[in-house]
Amino acid sequence: MAKTLVDIPSELMAQLDTIAQKEHLPRAALIRAAISAWLSQQAQTVPTSAFGLLKNKFVEDSVQWQKKIRDEWT
Repeated sequence: MAKTLVDIPSELMAQLDTIAQKEHLPRAALIRAAISAWLSQQAQTVPTSAFGLLKNKFVEDSVQWQKKIRDEWT
């Protein structure tokens, strides 16, 4: 397991300590769980955030647009 140094504001650290005491868990375990949850959320949202990116971007038919773009290649 790798170690890293992170600056955490005092207010957040106090909240973290309160939860750690309540849950009988070390602070490091809570931080690992929070990072894991955040990374999992990011993995799920990133691909879907681009879905429909070009929606309503083109007035013309998509097939016509495709032919127009391909004609530029020649």
